[in-house]
Amino acid sequence: MGRPLGDADRQLHAELSTAQRVENMKRILAIIVLYKMTAEDSPTFVELSKFLKGNDAASESIELMVCDNTPYKQTAPVDFSGSYIRDSTNPGLAEHYNLALRRAEELGGSWLMLLDQDTTVTAEYVEEALQRTATLATDDRIAALVPKLVMNGILFSPHLPGYGKRAHPVDRNLTGVPGTRLVAFGSGALVKVSALREIGGFPEKFWLDFLDHATFLSLQDTGREIFVMHSALRHDVSAEKPDKQNDPAYPARFENVLDAGLGLFQEYGSFRDRLLYRIGLWRQVIGSFRRGWFRLTLRALKVAVRHTPHLTRPRPMKLHRSDVTRGSTTKAMRDKCDESAGPPAVR
Repeated sequence: MGRPLGDADRQLHAELSTAQRVENMKRILAIIVLYKMTAEDSPTFVELSKFLKGNDAASESIELMVCDNTPYKQTAPVDFSGSYIRDSTNPGLAEHYNLALRRAEELGGSWLMLLDQDTTVTAEYVEEALQRTATLATDDRIAALVPKLVMNGILFSPHLPGYGKRAHPVDRNLTGVPGTRLVAFGSGALVKVSALREIGGFPEKFWLDFLDHATFLSLQDTGREIFVMHSALRHDVSAEKPDKQNDPAYPARFENVLDAGLGLFQEYGSFRDRLLYRIGLWRQVIGSFRRGWFRLTLRALKVAVRHTPHLTRPRPMKLHRSDVTRGSTTKAMRDKCDESAGPPAVR
């Protein structure tokens, strides 16, 4: 689970001057995580930045933070004034999201906006996000807002929990609280900071895959609900891209996806879900073997024979001062920097 606020964090928050806190009090902290893509090539970053520059109400309410997990160095956009954080070790999503959670708490924010690099953000979505986060801020029943996500014209998120045919997507015309448990892909989701803190932050056991599903299920375990937005966003699922088969890193990612699914159903699924998932794993083994994907066959076999998942995380994020640029003066970010390197560079 995420690290709770420590004494140092609370002390810093208390010491922020009233004027500084009012100046920095943006209702929403948006975080985009990049991987092998520059910010300028990310449709998410480009469209959201364009909207913020042309809409005073949005720019006053939303602060944008970019985390770059690319294994080679990429430079921050020249005209970007927000925080740009690099970690070439690719710690996944959970640590960056928990870092954003602590930053939002320090700056008095109420919501986190989670964004993948390949989601097409629309003006309709941002306007609805601003309106809904204002009207639902004091509604303790609501833990998160999620847009509808569409790929190739097909709605795939949010959907009912479970494995196989049970996990069908919600009705395309639904707007509001469905009255049943939901899971969703994280991109575009707006999650209440207070609700996240109640569950201890984002569960770092699911450091990359199925993090969104585990988080939404944990939030609903507290009795809160997920609000389905009217807005629909076009989203590309990177794991579904055909060129992934030729990526040397893909077999390890393939295994992690299967392992994370095993962990998700063991922790949150029914006996039927766990049984069906086990059967699905063996189907993956057979299907990969028949296609001649022998590296993937071995990876799937390793997961299929396990009693418990091996959710192997990379080493904890450790940033150097040159890795944190612009606007990164809060305690949450200084804690992540190498102390021997001095304070984070802000330019």
